[in-house]
Amino acid sequence: SAELLSQIDDNLCTDQSSVRQIVLKPLDLANLNALVSDSLCAKPASTEELSHLIHQKTHGNPLFAIQFLQTLCQEKLLHYEPSSNTWIWDLAQVRAQNFADNIVDLLLANLKKLPESTRNLLKLAACLGNSGSLMMLALVHEKSQNETEADLSSAARAGLIHTQNDTYKFLHDRVQQAAYELIDKQSRTAEHLKIGRTLASQLSEDARISFIFDIVSQYNL
Repeated sequence: SAELLSQIDDNLCTDQSSVRQIVLKPLDLANLNALVSDSLCAKPASTEELSHLIHQKTHGNPLFAIQFLQTLCQEKLLHYEPSSNTWIWDLAQVRAQNFADNIVDLLLANLKKLPESTRNLLKLAACLGNSGSLMMLALVHEKSQNETEADLSSAARAGLIHTQNDTYKFLHDRVQQAAYELIDKQSRTAEHLKIGRTLASQLSEDARISFIFDIVSQYNL
């Protein structure tokens, strides 16, 4: 294995090595239709119109497209029919709903359907940032880390947030923005002040040094 590592190191240092930059762009209509048809176990030709509508609303963002499909399920506009083993939707009814073109409004609507304890926790998480430590989140949530992860579980199942290795991360900055929008504008500064004071008083001296910029940021906000 040492010889193999040496060869890899030599190869990386030669002029022959190259770097390719891969830019992730929104899905075009054809690829979005492939995602939709695969998700619904349907032929691509049968989902083209639905995919076109989803593409108009989400501009090809795959996360938003999945959120839109989940919204259709929640609103009973897309449902599974066991007798025929197919997914059923009425495109005219979907269009009649006049879903907002602003994806933040769609995410906000989905967030409001989560349990109150989860919504309150997502507000705190949004105040702390797009990602962060579950330990700090639990501290301001005034619950144990296990309880905090449990309160986040419904948001994780909804594809809005991800937890791993004692950290949390919103799956998109628009999700964080929508969670932050749940807080009344007049209450936001007070919320940040409360978080800053909690962190300053509850963290150990060593932890305060490690997270000093996070604490100061809350006071600034």
